[in-house]
Amino acid sequence: MALTKVRGSGIDADGQEVTLDADGDTTITASTDDQIDIKVAGTDVGKITGTNDELRIAGTVADKDLTFQVNDGGSEITAGIFNADVAGAFQVRDGSATNPSLGFQNSSGMGMFRHSANNLSIANESSEKIRFTNSYGDIHINPSVGTNGGTVTINSSTSGRAVINTSHTLTGQDQSGYPYGILMYMPNIAGDQVNNRHTFKGGGSGTTFSVAASGNVKNTNNSYGAISDEKIKENIEDASTQWDDIKALRIRKFSFKADKLDKPNMLGVIAQEVEQAGMNGLVMENDEEEIDKEGNWKKTGTQKEVKYSILYMKAVKALQEAMARIETLETKVTALESA
Repeated sequence: MALTKVRGSGIDADGQEVTLDADGDTTITASTDDQIDIKVAGTDVGKITGTNDELRIAGTVADKDLTFQVNDGGSEITAGIFNADVAGAFQVRDGSATNPSLGFQNSSGMGMFRHSANNLSIANESSEKIRFTNSYGDIHINPSVGTNGGTVTINSSTSGRAVINTSHTLTGQDQSGYPYGILMYMPNIAGDQVNNRHTFKGGGSGTTFSVAASGNVKNTNNSYGAISDEKIKENIEDASTQWDDIKALRIRKFSFKADKLDKPNMLGVIAQEVEQAGMNGLVMENDEEEIDKEGNWKKTGTQKEVKYSILYMKAVKALQEAMARIETLETKVTALESA
């Protein structure tokens, strides 16, 4: 090699090969076409080229991978491979929840990793949060926290949000205040219009069940069933009289404040009046919640609910009692008329 210039610690080889090892088979060449060629063991293995827009590193041996390794505590580990056998796809180590395969510079413990064969996981705060499995295409939320489950939120700032929440504690809501189950929220929408409903469809083309934003529930066959098989029941006995309870109820006309109407449009009972009538078992008190401007659920107080389905059965029992009284009176009237 003929040296033409020495500039401080730099060497100008004038486009000729620079030998790097003792046996002379590992060299680099900086040619005039702005390219550095790399030769190892006498074989051209790669090249480096550059422009104002990019720096390109390329392997020149057919079907050979390009591997990146780092030193981790004194041990060389493979960080990633451009695999020539799969069209140059970039492949990384399997990783874990604490050290994901693909992560973010300023967010350690956040990224993707291979949980197991054919199972891809997403981690956050060094904990597995989502797992995509090869079993029926399942998506598991918070699989690392056992039976507590997790929350899936589909959110739009204008169209509303859908929440599937399988987390559970004894409080009936998770730490963020989300109620459990499938929750649909549509802001600024009310009424029973078709576009304002949460709709379920069966095997046919039509809607089989829908819940309107107003709370109105509709289905195609007007049937609302409950499991009532004798084989799952015990302590069966006739109900006591419901005459006085039904008689004490006040059936009211009213409207909801949120609807801002000038006159009543609903028919029903008032939870507090049901309690005053001595039927506390028909009233439940639950947390009242709303979504704030940031999209978070906040507890705003409590509200009372009435078990209307039980109230209806009490009414059926009272109706049977009324029928029995009417039949008794009819018998007496018939006897008097015959006399």
